Amino acid sequence: MNSEFPQELLDEILEHFATDFGSLKICSLVCRAWVFRPRSHLFSSVHLLPKNIVFVRNLLSSPNCTLLSHIQSLHVFRDYEHKNDRRFNEIVASLHRLTNLRVLKLTTRNISAADAEAYFHTDFFAAFPQVARLVLSLRLDSEHDEQQPTPLLLVISLFPALQELRIGRLDGSVITQASAVPPHGLRSLYLTEESMGPIFRWLRACNRLHNVHSVKLPCIYRQHVDSVRPALQRLGGVLHHLDIFVQWPSTADSSMVFDFSLHPNLKTLAIRDTSWDSSGHRQFLLWMTRLAAPTLERLTLSLDLSLYDSNFDWAALDAFLCSARFPGLQSVVIECNHRRYRYDNHQFLHEALPLLESSGVLRTVCKARVWSPFGPYA
Repeated sequence: MNSEFPQELLDEILEHFATDFGSLKICSLVCRAWVFRPRSHLFSSVHLLPKNIVFVRNLLSSPNCTLLSHIQSLHVFRDYEHKNDRRFNEIVASLHRLTNLRVLKLTTRNISAADAEAYFHTDFFAAFPQVARLVLSLRLDSEHDEQQPTPLLLVISLFPALQELRIGRLDGSVITQASAVPPHGLRSLYLTEESMGPIFRWLRACNRLHNVHSVKLPCIYRQHVDSVRPALQRLGGVLHHLDIFVQWPSTADSSMVFDFSLHPNLKTLAIRDTSWDSSGHRQFLLWMTRLAAPTLERLTLSLDLSLYDSNFDWAALDAFLCSARFPGLQSVVIECNHRRYRYDNHQFLHEALPLLESSGVLRTVCKARVWSPFGPYA
């Protein structure tokens, strides 16, 4: 059977089923012309687990395997104590054939401090020279001490083409290793409480901090100020994208850590307030209005509207975000988080921010607050 549709039109139609795997499987069986596009979605992401590593090894190493060019993302879960963990090194030759692989989501667990460095120097972890995005979680053995060293910087250095780093769960304390060199093109950081200090110090020491233009950080506590504040000061006008969690009054004074006047070239800014009371209203507004970035295009404010109610000076915020000060502003999104009950009456926001409303840039979203014991990116 041959398709009577032009290939360009057929591809456009099949794109509408990109997330509907059931329909994609059916479409891929229609005819030869319908095979490639569904496969590009069905096999764009592959999971490697101890329980399926032998099957995937045999599949990818087969001379008849036609899936290699479709794989763009690998989700790898390794368990040091599992009997099949050593078999991950048997798939290295096939991994080098994944020419379109760009994303690696890597989780390791049950590694002891004594074995960690040798473990990460095996062939498997050196098989991803083209990976541009790394989502990393390092879990130590179940009996670990919280101060047990973890070779985070060494692992990151194994990815020379890395541009975006996202840290998930991180056990133990990060150690400095002289052989660890930051990837030259590392530009985007999504960090956790345990990782931000060591990574910022590492990048500063290796003179690579100036490459970073995008940063996402959790709440900053007092013990982190001395490492985070100098890094942000050094970034200065290089920083284009900033996404931060703040909380009053229990964390470090956010105005002491984040000086928006130092980042005049910001294009996107997201501020996610996780406070549990309304004591920071005035402080939030004074701090927010230090923003001086005429290049700003997108602003996101994530607020608990049960705290930011009519007592907040919405008029001052509305006047501050005027087109004269931010001529490129295309979107102001207020994410209405709620902690104890559903709060989806957004109409008062559209009335309280008439200038933003009339400009057409204001959008409100209702979003439940989700907590994780391992931070916002776990």
